Parts: sequence; C-alpha cells; structure tokens
Amino acid sequence: MARGIRRGQGQRVRHAWGVGFAQYGLVGWTVALPMIIGAVLGYWIDSTVGPGGFYWTVLLMLVGLAVGIAATWLWMRREIRHDRSLS
Repeated sequence: MARGIRRGQGQRVRHAWGVGFAQYGLVGWTVALPMIIGAVLGYWIDSTVGPGGFYWTVLLMLVGLAVGIAATWLWMRREIRHDRSLS
C-alpha cells in the first residue's frame, strides 16, 4: 500500500504519510460502523420487543463486528493484489 507506484524505469514514487494515515482511519471506520449500526439496531429491537432471555444488542453488535472484519479483509486483499500487479 505505502510502497508507491512505479514510474518510468523502475523508479518508485512514495505516497505521502497522510495517505497511509487515511487508510488506517478507513479500516477503523470499516470495522466500527457496522458494529455501531448493529448495536443500535439491536437496542431498538430489545426496547421494542421488551425484556427477554435473548439480547439482540450483543448479538447484532457481534454480527456487525464480523461484517466489518470481513469487509476489511476483502478490501486489504484487493489492495495487496493491486500492489503486486504494479510490481
């Protein structure tokens, strides 16, 4: 990712540090946002259905975590393949 792009005769152009920093932020939001959405949706279901033996908030937050990790893994795999194709 931060290796840069080949230009001309084997020269590489390095990305600015801000590009790498932004990618880390994007990864964080890719994991955090589905978790937050799952927690809010679970809380809404728990408050609508009422108290029971099953906590939707925890379950949907964990589902959101799994979705975020899967999305991050797919995105990183695509980026690595793209970087290798540039080499």
